[in-house]
Amino acid sequence: MFQLTEPLLTKGKILDVAVGASSFTAECIKRGYDVMDLDPRYALSSKKISEFGLKELETAEEKIRKHQKRIGSAM
Repeated sequence: MFQLTEPLLTKGKILDVAVGASSFTAECIKRGYDVMDLDPRYALSSKKISEFGLKELETAEEKIRKHQKRIGSAM
């Protein structure tokens, strides 16, 4: 997706910004890359992060329902 190659990822430090619930940082650490992540939401309480995540899930589900026919035909 981002065309991140082994030579590029091992070139130096990696900063993942606005990561949200992404697993990119965890996967990089597992592979031994020098990575750090940053997201302004990390300053929020766990309750606020959870509320935000639930709202995002509802939004995603609404979008899927709205475009279900088009999504289904693309699979």
